[in-house]
Amino acid sequence: MRMNRRNVLIGLGTIVAGGGAALGTGAFSTVTADRTANIEVADDSNAFLALEPVDDNPYVVEEGGEVVFYFDGEDSNAGGLNDNAVTEFESILRITNNGSNEVDVSIEAIDENGDEVTDIGLELTGLEDPISSGDNTEVGFEFDLVGGDGENIDDIDDLRILAEETEN
Repeated sequence: MRMNRRNVLIGLGTIVAGGGAALGTGAFSTVTADRTANIEVADDSNAFLALEPVDDNPYVVEEGGEVVFYFDGEDSNAGGLNDNAVTEFESILRITNNGSNEVDVSIEAIDENGDEVTDIGLELTGLEDPISSGDNTEVGFEFDLVGGDGENIDDIDDLRILAEETEN
C-alpha cells in the first residue's frame, strides 16, 4: 500500500475513533461535592411556611414553637368527631407564605408509619390558592367520615401541611 496523504488521514481518523470508543466519551456518572450551607430552623410562626392558630381556639394551639392540632374533644365535653358525618372547623389556622414563590397548600393525614391515611376525607377549607409571597390566609378543616370511615380516625398520628411551588 502506498503512503499518501489520504491514506495517512484515514489511518489517523481510524486511530482517533477507535481510541475514543475504547476510552469512552469523557462523560462522568457520579459527582460528590460538598458546599457551604447556611440553614436555620424556625418556630412554625416564623418559618418559610408560617403556621399559627387563629385567635384563641381549642383545636389549634402552639406548643414549644410548633402548631398542634386537637380534634379529640380533650378541652371540651365532646369525645371527638361525629361518625358518619361531615365536620367542619372554620378559620382555625393562619398560613403565611414567607418564601419567595407562590405556593399551593394541601393537607394529608399520616399514620404512625409515615404513610398517608387515604380512607379519611380531610380537606383544608377557605383556602385561596395559590398563596403569594408575603400573603396569608385563614383556613379551616373538614373531616368527611360519611360511610363509617370514623373507625379509621385513630390511625391518624400527624397532619402534614404541604406547600408546593406553583407552576408558571
